[in-house]
Amino acid sequence: MVIELDEVRRWIAANARPVDALAELVGDAVVVGMGESTRAGHEVMRAAEGIVRRLVAEKGFRALAIQDDETVFGGLDAYVRTGEGDPRKLLADAWRPWQNEELLDVVEWIRGFNAEHPDDPVRIFGLTPPAARLADYDEVARHVRAAAPDRLDELLAHYTPIRTAHEVGEHVQIARGTHPGRPFVEHAREARELVGALRIGARVRELADLIVDFHANSVAGGLDFDAAAAAAAEALVGVQERTGHKIVYWEGIAHIANSPAVDLPAMGKKLRGVGSRLRAHFGAAYRNVAIGFGHGRIHYDTVPPAPPEFVDAVLSETPEPYLLDLHAARPPQVAEWLRGPHKMRIIAGIYDSAHDTEHHMATGPLDEWFDALVRIPEITPTTPLARP
Repeated sequence: MVIELDEVRRWIAANARPVDALAELVGDAVVVGMGESTRAGHEVMRAAEGIVRRLVAEKGFRALAIQDDETVFGGLDAYVRTGEGDPRKLLADAWRPWQNEELLDVVEWIRGFNAEHPDDPVRIFGLTPPAARLADYDEVARHVRAAAPDRLDELLAHYTPIRTAHEVGEHVQIARGTHPGRPFVEHAREARELVGALRIGARVRELADLIVDFHANSVAGGLDFDAAAAAAAEALVGVQERTGHKIVYWEGIAHIANSPAVDLPAMGKKLRGVGSRLRAHFGAAYRNVAIGFGHGRIHYDTVPPAPPEFVDAVLSETPEPYLLDLHAARPPQVAEWLRGPHKMRIIAGIYDSAHDTEHHMATGPLDEWFDALVRIPEITPTTPLARP
């Protein structure tokens, strides 16, 4: 069948709805996956915030789950429930793409909601084990200085270059040509050997181990994406079973997709994300929405309009944001178009506009991978988190 894209465009125009209408589409969902094609777009983050607000206010969702350090987001959970703690300081220890004023605004909105509904609060959960933080390097160095000052320079020679991964991921440094050369995990392991040879407390050795784990489980260090996705799905299911809450799961579109095999050419990876595992567990009670965009600026580059072979090129031909229900009735031409295969844009830390066509995921049927799409015509950069 030769697909007439004009018919697809007419179907999109006829079924486009305000973004706020998503709450009407989730039905009896227990978990809603909310995925972004980039975390670097202000308008994308604002759309996500609006979805969280609507699901909390209109559908009774009472948990936000993010695939990051459970202790960082546990601290944010305490803040939104009690008002105790400094959310800005807590977010400064989150994964770098979450360190923006837009996510802080979401946290502050939840805090305000909970202040008005103390007996029915919204919770925040992190789905990954604790990870090393910059302060951990300083703590190890402080103890080595006290126990063996003659070994401090040796320790710092290992830690100084690899600390940079907390600001710019090692794989991003490699892609940009700024990496110093030696794998960071090797530095971390030699630093651990140094610490292990000293008469030093068990807690310091634990911190040295945590630093090794951070670099060994990074993208450059050989992160097992499938194992990480399985663990995150298990953690989310555990949260839902313990609390009984309806949960918004906020991650990238590759993670929330209901697909057994997501192909990410720019990263040379194929993975089964969290979304398909959640669909297997919750069935139709897991619904998802992918938030994408047409073009715009991010912090370090300009993203052009999508190439014509990308599904984004058809989806982004409107001047205003919209929501599209992918289960809406459709004529045969549209059903065939939805079936795909498609390329859908993803902007990650290694994006390079000179190679824009590489930055996508290869998808199967859109209406199987996603229940709804939100489209933003143009984006501007997020606001980096001001340090406390």
